[in-house]
Order: sequence, then C-alpha cells, then structure tokens
Amino acid sequence: HLGYINWRAGRYGEAAEAYRAGSRIAGAPPWLAAMAAQIELDGGGRAVAREVYKRMYDDATDQQLKLLALRRLAQIESLDERDRIRAALSDFRARAGRCPAGWRELTAPLRAAGLKTDAAGSPLDPAGFPYVLDASNCDVQLDQRSEVPKK
Repeated sequence: HLGYINWRAGRYGEAAEAYRAGSRIAGAPPWLAAMAAQIELDGGGRAVAREVYKRMYDDATDQQLKLLALRRLAQIESLDERDRIRAALSDFRARAGRCPAGWRELTAPLRAAGLKTDAAGSPLDPAGFPYVLDASNCDVQLDQRSEVPKK
C-alpha cells in the first residue's frame, strides 16, 4: 500500500523503492518487483497507472476497492480513447480545413482507430455513453452523464 500511496502523491522514487522492498518479503507476489521497475521507467504515466489499478483490482477482496480500480481503469481507457479521437479530429481538420460538423464524418477513422461507435456514428466511452463533440474548439469531451471519472 505504501508504494501506491507514494505513486499517487507523485513520489515515484519512493514508490518504486516501496514496491522493491515489498518484493523482498518472503511470499510476496512477483509483480511487486515488476511494478518497481515500471514506475522507475514511466513514473506517473498511464501505463504505470493501468498496471497499478489492474493489480489493485486483482488483489482486492473489498468490493469498494475493486469498484475504485474499475473506475480508474475506465478513466485511463477514456483518456487513451480521447487521444485517438483528437488525432482523428486533427487529421480531419488538416484535410478539410474545418472541424467536422458531427461524428458521422469521422465514423470510419474512429472505427479504424479501434473505437466503438453507436448507430449514429458517435464514439462511445468505456461506460457506453457517447463522447461529446465540442465543435467550437474541435475537441472531444465526456458526456456529463458518463460514469467515467472526470478527475
């Protein structure tokens, strides 16, 4: 738990050391050493966060902790998806000289980027809500109703 606390606080060196120390305890799960190495490599990056929350989910016996881990995994997935959507928006804007009027204009590139879309062509977040196209900024937002954590 100390590794997780330090990682969330942005103290990546201390987090890596806590995971490394934990890995030396007899009977410790082997992933602790891997976690120390990954934190040293990527610090606070999404790959580390994804791994931390996967391990938290796998090891948790408390349902609240499992739910927290699932929500954070959905948030990380949504951040990755929004990066892919922004790339498609940028490509469209470079080709057309404007922001798309709606998601339908991007359905093919979004699907090619591995995103799920609904019948109207809107990309869906991990909770199943359509992302919102902010045409004024040519950006993507989470729907206010979405269960994906905003922060």
